[in-house]
Amino acid sequence: ENCSRRMDALLPEPEFPSIYSQNCRLCMLINMTAQQAVIQLICDILSGEVPPVFRKLRTAEYGVDHSVIQQVLKNLHAIGLLADDKRNSYKLREGFKLNDMHEEKKQ
Repeated sequence: ENCSRRMDALLPEPEFPSIYSQNCRLCMLINMTAQQAVIQLICDILSGEVPPVFRKLRTAEYGVDHSVIQQVLKNLHAIGLLADDKRNSYKLREGFKLNDMHEEKKQ
C-alpha cells in the first residue's frame, strides 16, 4: 500500500477526478512497468546475459508480449548492435558487449 501511494505521487494529478482518470493512472502504471521490462530486456541482451534469440527470450520472464521482443530485436539489428546469426536469429555484433564498454570508460 505504501508503494502504491508513492507511485501515485509520481503521477500527475487529474484535472477532474473520475473513473476515467483512475483508469488512466492504471494505464500509466502499466506503461511504466512495460517500459521498465523492455529496458531490462535490452540491457540483458547488450550485456550478454541473455542471447538475442527470440525463442529463448520468449521463454524468459520479461512480462512483455512476443511482438515487443521481436521489435526490440529488429531495432537493435537495424542500428547495428546485433548481427545476423543462423536460422533467422541474431547475435551480438562482434566485439560489442555493454559491460566491456563500461569497463573501458572506468580505465
